[in-house]
Amino acid sequence: MDQALIWPAVGASDHIFAFGGDWNDHDPSDGSFNCNGIIAADRTWHPHAYEVRYQYRNILSYLEGGSKVRVFNENFFIDLSRYRMLWNVQMGSLRVLSGVIEDLDVNPQESKVFDLGLSQKDMYLLYKKAWLNNPDDVKVSDGDELTPDVFINVSFQLKEQDGLLPAGTEVAYDQLLWREGPVSPRQPAKGGEIVCTDGNLFEGKLSVDGGKDAVWEAVFDSGTGALSGFSVNGREQLSAPLMPCFGRAPVENDLGAGLEKTQGMWMYPSFELDTFEVTEGQGCFWVNTVYKPLEGKALVEVEYEIYPDGTIVALECMSDLGGLDTLPDLMRFGMEMEMPGSYSTIDFYGLGPWENYCDRNSSAVVDRYVQSVADQYHFGYARTQESGTHTGLRWFRILDDNGNGFEITSDIKFSASALPLGRRDLDVSIGDPRPRPNPTNVQSGRPQHSLDLLAEAHLQDRSRGTTYVNFDLAQMGVGGIDSWHSWPLPQYRLPACERCFLFVLRPVVN
Repeated sequence: MDQALIWPAVGASDHIFAFGGDWNDHDPSDGSFNCNGIIAADRTWHPHAYEVRYQYRNILSYLEGGSKVRVFNENFFIDLSRYRMLWNVQMGSLRVLSGVIEDLDVNPQESKVFDLGLSQKDMYLLYKKAWLNNPDDVKVSDGDELTPDVFINVSFQLKEQDGLLPAGTEVAYDQLLWREGPVSPRQPAKGGEIVCTDGNLFEGKLSVDGGKDAVWEAVFDSGTGALSGFSVNGREQLSAPLMPCFGRAPVENDLGAGLEKTQGMWMYPSFELDTFEVTEGQGCFWVNTVYKPLEGKALVEVEYEIYPDGTIVALECMSDLGGLDTLPDLMRFGMEMEMPGSYSTIDFYGLGPWENYCDRNSSAVVDRYVQSVADQYHFGYARTQESGTHTGLRWFRILDDNGNGFEITSDIKFSASALPLGRRDLDVSIGDPRPRPNPTNVQSGRPQHSLDLLAEAHLQDRSRGTTYVNFDLAQMGVGGIDSWHSWPLPQYRLPACERCFLFVLRPVVN
């Protein structure tokens, strides 16, 4: 549990999670170092608590051909007779069949196979019925309607009360992949016209349900090469440009390892425009933005294809000019933009419901989730840091109350977040006072409490705030090898090397 005190505060929150240094500048202190629990100081769960719970389960399950599920009892002294196994078949985000196995006669440290009795033909007939009745819930990518993701979900629950645990308590679960559908980005609609004026203003129409058309406009800043504006029927959907992004607000493990210093060149690099070219293609326009090399070694460019329906197909690339591999690891490789706070809902298909990262997502479950931007930052973190990312995404939408906004897709599963606070707001490495008023506190970063920023998030009226969007080919892991020092494992790091990220940004209009 976090070693912090719930302390009275004046502002949007009536309290903060107070830690060392909050009372004076002379008592020995190591700042928020002991706020390193899996449970917050008020006994609410941190997102990583779900990961710990999942990894500590004592019933493990695996698919073993067809619909046969092998159940392993990891307990040493009890069998599984006190539990039942609830199962369902999930296609896309739709549950198409469910059942229960009451008799789990599995002895300690043994396993047993349970056959759900579903053949390939059964699965096909289930899919066909689901596709006819609920196509939007089954389809997970553009095209390829006959190949959705198919999962068998299992949940182990108590039949009767067991000590403090009431009947029905889930003690273990697994999502078992039966078949994975292909990943494909959204394709632009065919036909239509697109107009370019002044070399950087593009305009077209997109069809809306009901036979109406919506007029969209996209503006590129010829001085920065960025997409700086995008409106539909005169309503602006961007409040800050779409730009490459390679940094993040450091998590506590980043600060413990000093990554805000060693990887500092990627935090807020200056993207100076080198060339900006607009070319008319067949049924689209190409915009090519090339930035001046970073450290003389990394060439960053983004090529956009703009189509008549407002769809923008983009390719972000980092190329080696010589010595790229001598630069420090990246924190992320992706893009960022800001939208008006009225775009306050996210709708995505991927891993959820809680935040998850490449090295902390085993507990998350693939599904379609609709969530509020106001809930994406975890204010239970004593100090501000990166938060709210979801991995394994097929698509990610940021929408207003009417269902209008942007959809992001890719040819690869990606990660994304939409927060009520920006990277710079959350970055405690900015303005870190050195030397410290209290010389005993050598912890990196400012003592900024998450709850201090509650007012800036405008959770009660998101229309007054901003929605900060990041979407990435990859983001480095958040670590957790120890409490505050070690880097993420090598497989979860992003070495500086040549990379490309294809993504599709599409307006959503209802």
